[in-house]
Order: sequence, then C-alpha cells, then structure tokens
Amino acid sequence: MKLYPLLGVTAWWLLSALSATAANPPHVLILNPHGRDVEPFSSTIAAFRLTLAREMGSPVGFYEPPFELARFDGGEEEVALVAFLEDRIRKHPVDLVVPFGTAGGQFVTRHQQRLFPITPILLTAAEPRFIPPEFLQHNALEAEGPRYDWRELRRWGIKETNLPAGSTVEFRQPGFWQQYGWLAAGTLVLGSLQAALIFGLLASRSKRRRSEAEATLIADISSKFVNLPPQEVDREILDAQRRLCGFFDIDLSALWQWEDRKTGFFTTTHLYSLQHGPQPPMELSADDFPWCCQQMQANRVAAHRSLAEMPAEAAKDRETALRFGIKSHLTLPLSVGGGPPVGFLGFNSMRAERSWPDPLVKRMQLVAQVFANALARKCADHALRESEMRLSLATESAGEGLWVLDWETQTFWISPKAREIFGYLPEEDIEMAEFHQSVHPDDWERVEQSIGRAVKEGELVDVEYRIQVTNGSWRWVVSRGRPLFRASGEPDRLVGLTMDITERRKAEETLHQLSLAVEQSPDLVMITDLQGRIIYVNRKFSEVTGYSSEECLGRNPGMLKSGECPPSVYREVGKHHQRKNLARRVPQSQEEWRTLLGAGQYFPFAGCQWEGHSLRSGQR
Repeated sequence: MKLYPLLGVTAWWLLSALSATAANPPHVLILNPHGRDVEPFSSTIAAFRLTLAREMGSPVGFYEPPFELARFDGGEEEVALVAFLEDRIRKHPVDLVVPFGTAGGQFVTRHQQRLFPITPILLTAAEPRFIPPEFLQHNALEAEGPRYDWRELRRWGIKETNLPAGSTVEFRQPGFWQQYGWLAAGTLVLGSLQAALIFGLLASRSKRRRSEAEATLIADISSKFVNLPPQEVDREILDAQRRLCGFFDIDLSALWQWEDRKTGFFTTTHLYSLQHGPQPPMELSADDFPWCCQQMQANRVAAHRSLAEMPAEAAKDRETALRFGIKSHLTLPLSVGGGPPVGFLGFNSMRAERSWPDPLVKRMQLVAQVFANALARKCADHALRESEMRLSLATESAGEGLWVLDWETQTFWISPKAREIFGYLPEEDIEMAEFHQSVHPDDWERVEQSIGRAVKEGELVDVEYRIQVTNGSWRWVVSRGRPLFRASGEPDRLVGLTMDITERRKAEETLHQLSLAVEQSPDLVMITDLQGRIIYVNRKFSEVTGYSSEECLGRNPGMLKSGECPPSVYREVGKHHQRKNLARRVPQSQEEWRTLLGAGQYFPFAGCQWEGHSLRSGQR
C-alpha cells in the first residue's frame, strides 16, 4: 500500500524546517503498534519512508522500535515500553514522531508530556473521534486520512469496510466504466449524434420519398390526360379522384360545374367517396355556398383546417358544410388561362379535421388545372362536333361535300358526302396521290395551280374540273375553299367544299349549243322578257331590220311599226293574237308580221321568219 504524496510532502516540510539549522540528518520515530508484518500498515510505512526520502533528497534516519504493546491501554508492559522509549530518545533525540493508527495516536496522547513534549507529531491513519480534541488542536499536526493500495487490499483479502474512517484507497483497479468511461461516453455521444443524423436522414429520405411519390402521382395523372379522347375524360377524372383520395387519405372529392351562371345552379359531375366509391351527381345552388362561390369566381383557393376558421361572412357555407358532415375542406377553382372558372374542385375531410399544407395545395392546384383543361377540351370538342354536324347537314342538303387538306402530310379528311361525290370508299385513306388520280389529266394543271396560289398567295380556291368515278365515267365538280396558315406564316390546311355540277354543265352545254344555233340561224330571232322588252336579237334580225343588237336591247318591239296601217288594224290584229292564242295562230305574211310587231302587246315570245314565211320557234 502506497502513501499519497501529500503525507510525504508534509513530513518533508516538517523535517526541512527542523533540519534547516541542524548539521546531522533528521531522525524520524515511527510508532507502529501493529508490527512490521501486519498489512496494510507495513506497506503504508514502507511507502511513507520511500516518499519522505525522495522528497528530502538527503539521508533520513528512521527508527521503528517494536511497538505491539502500545495497542493495549496501560499495564506493566506499557510502563516498560515507555521507559525504554524515554531512555532511547534521551540518547538519540528525534526530529519527528509519526504514530500509525488509532492505537499509536492514543499512546502518544497518553505519554506526550513525558516522551515528546516539544517534538512535532504527525498522526497518520488515526480515528479523530478516539483522539482528544485538545491534543489534535494544540499538540499535534493531523495529516490526511490513511491511504491504502487497492492491490494490497485485494491480495490480503481486506475489505474496504474494515479500513479506518477517512481512509483513501489508491491504485484501485479501474472498472469498465472507470477505465473506459470517457471512451464509452464519447462513443455514446458519437453514437447519439450518428443516430440523430441517421434518424434525420431517414426522416429526410422518407419525406423526400413521400414528395417524390406525390410528384410521381401528379405527373402520372397529368400524363393520362395527354391526347385523351373527349369521351374518356369523365372516366379518367373519376379515376384520378380515386387515386388522390386513397394516397392523401381524403374522404371525399367533388368536381362541380356551373349549369347556368345566371340562375347560380351547379352540379357535381364527378363525385368520389373514399368509403363508398363513385357517387351519383347532385345539384346545388350558389345560395348554399355563397362565400365559397365568390372565392371561386375570383379564382382564389379556399382551404380551412376547421370550419371554425372560416370567416364570419361564410356563415351560410359553414351551415351547409355541417349539414353534409364536412369537417375540413380544400376548394380550388377550375379555370383555363385565367378566364372565368367553369366550376371548382373540392376535397373534404369527413372523419376528422386535417391541415392543408402549402405543398399539398400547390399539387392539388396542378390537378385542378389538368381537370379544367381536359373539361375545356371536352366542351370544345362537343361544340365542334355539333358545329360539324350542323355544317354537314347544311352542306349535304345542298349536295356539297366537306374536305380538309393537311398541307404537311398531304392527307385529306373527307366528309361522307364528299366521298360519295368522288366515289371513295368509307374506310379509304385519301392522300394527294389518290386525289391526283381522280382528276382528269387535262384539268390537273388548273387544279394544281389553284391550290398553289392558295398556299403561296392566300387566294381562295375556286376551280371546276372533271373527276373519274368508280364506274369509269367522268363527272364535273367545283371545289371552293380557303387556306389556313400557322403563326409562322407556313400553310397549315386547306378547308373547302366540293359540289357535283355535272347536270349544270350539261345544261350549260345544251344552252350553249342552242345559243350557237340561234345566233347562226338564217331566220330572224327576237326574244323579249315578261315586260315586253327586247333582251335578244340574232345576227339575221339585225341584217334584215337594220337595227343592231345594242339598238334593240331594252326597247319595245313597237319600234318596228311601219305606219302604213291605221290604228284600227293594229287593234284588230291584237285581238286575234293575244298570248293565249299565240300558240294556235302564226302570222302568214310579212305585212301581218309587221302589224303584229307594231302592236307591242303579245310578248314575250321568240319568233322567226324565213323566206317570206312566218314560223314560231318557241314561247316562254
């Protein structure tokens, strides 16, 4: 067992003070009432000697007489011991007395005046309660409590509970926490930091994955509406509501569309319940949700965790929501391009109140925008189909067929009536090459030039040409249309109508032939209108009468009156040549012709005279 350095330092200080004036080395009397081989006192004394010698740095004389009898109070043996010590100290004075243990301290207190009246005393490992206080205060210098080597205590099997009060055990074999406490604490702190970091990373990853899952859901829903046929919009909206309610744990999603803004009625066209699935439509009035309708018409979002958070002016809305069992709501306007909303999209919590964080609101706004665009396309497609149906009915009733030429693909869209005119099959795809084959070779250049001027100069298409139909016959058609251009100025489409004019062309051809025949006829031909005004005379008429065509047009046939007959003759002739009898009687002489023409009452008619003989050629 090793003495703490403080005890040795104390003894060194005492001896240094005493030997400062002494020529001989200091002497220390050690009083050990337990004997040399009794642990832990023997180890303590040995450690004390070493420490004191080391601190002094010079020789120190130690005297340790047998002192076992000092543990017993009184008796003849102690008298002999005191006498022995008294004789020994007289012969060899000591500079310091160091009693060990309580027994040694008690011995010194009993015999201080006789043995050590002026010698410093350093009590070691003594119980203070067994030492007189006066002695401790005035006659002795008390050192720290005894110090023991833990290794020696273990070796000798001495329990620490048996050590004197105030004892200190040194060189204790540190336990795990004593030996590795700082490392364990550091490891614990580091582990805590790592755990906190891991939990933070896991929370961040979970949050990031949640955000990624939300973004993926919104992107997937949006992709469903790209190039979506109008007839599938309603089904996809209901499916999107189902997925949104399931992912975000929302009880109810309702999409309302205005029926009539003037009356303020709107209908739930798409309603999905998380518990009950799709629900039938229902009708409400703006009077049921007046404040919310105002917010929607202003394109503002309405979101409340609790109905109690709604403003005072929303009292009617709160009452209606309570009637439906709504506890929290998020309502978004359905608007396209910032225009007036066509309706609104609502998400409602029915089981418990819930919050509507800004990221969630922004994602739902994207969904509402997707729905609004899809519904707008559906309405536009419906309006377009109605317009096409009306136009198709109008054109088909007029015998006209619609067509659209996509300039980039050179592909035609053709209405059923146009297919009938051209003789194309219902399922046949028509491109420019097929159209070219249908046109008469002599007419293709004229058609191609008309189309070219339209796309290059923006002129209207107006061209008549022949086409060959399925049975191999040729028919005349007229196509009229206009070009449509992109914002860049590039041609986009040609839109127009085509009508079968075969019968009209035949009539025109017949009329042209008749016109040539009349014009080249050797007979006089004159035609008047219902008012008796001349509208046509042929060349022979001008040659015979001397009146040119320009002089005759618009005048009354009375201009040909000869004046050789009195008026009564003209009146008499007129009686027999009224319009109803004209077909039964034809003038028989040139004079009668002149008289008839001079009367000016029996028109319109077309008449001719040839070689002095009168011949009726026609009557209108």
